[in-house]
Amino acid sequence: MQPNALKASTGENELEDAKTWEEHTSEIKVPHMPYNKLASHRAVVCMPYDTSIFLFNEFYSANMPVFVPRDLWRWLIGPVTAPMMEYRHWTADQAQVPEGLGVPRSSPFYASVHQPMGVEQALEWSAYSDWAMMPHVLYFEGIPELFLKLMDAKSLNQASVSMKVFNDEELVIAVENWRKVVQRLIYAVSANN
Repeated sequence: MQPNALKASTGENELEDAKTWEEHTSEIKVPHMPYNKLASHRAVVCMPYDTSIFLFNEFYSANMPVFVPRDLWRWLIGPVTAPMMEYRHWTADQAQVPEGLGVPRSSPFYASVHQPMGVEQALEWSAYSDWAMMPHVLYFEGIPELFLKLMDAKSLNQASVSMKVFNDEELVIAVENWRKVVQRLIYAVSANN
């Protein structure tokens, strides 16, 4: 094996070029988009869909006021639940594995199994999304209302302060929970010795 091939297979070159932890945590996965640059804006407007939830949580953790549309349910019946995206059940002759019990006739999560989400289900499920359950998220019903709310610096600052209080309280709870986990692990190890 050639030396460069060995380095590539072991990841040695990657380690030589690795950034420091501080550099890594100061950037989102997109080059030249540091958190502090994103967090320097007055607020962020998020359109709720599956992948944006990751950035939503990043912005929320930075105590940055987050605006989302009030009609969250409309976003739950979007592209991933459209009829062309519905589940397609293979017949036994198409499948390479034997057919099991088959598709359930009903589901507590949707009105019909493997079908696009209906308006009623979207309305119900939207209440359980992070967009709806996290406190201090700001909602808007249209672009004019959004622009008015974005210009209200006092309300944005209050939302940011409230988010910081919530995030700090959650951090204390999380640290306490992990402390209890470590205590239980130490006890379990010492009890087995």
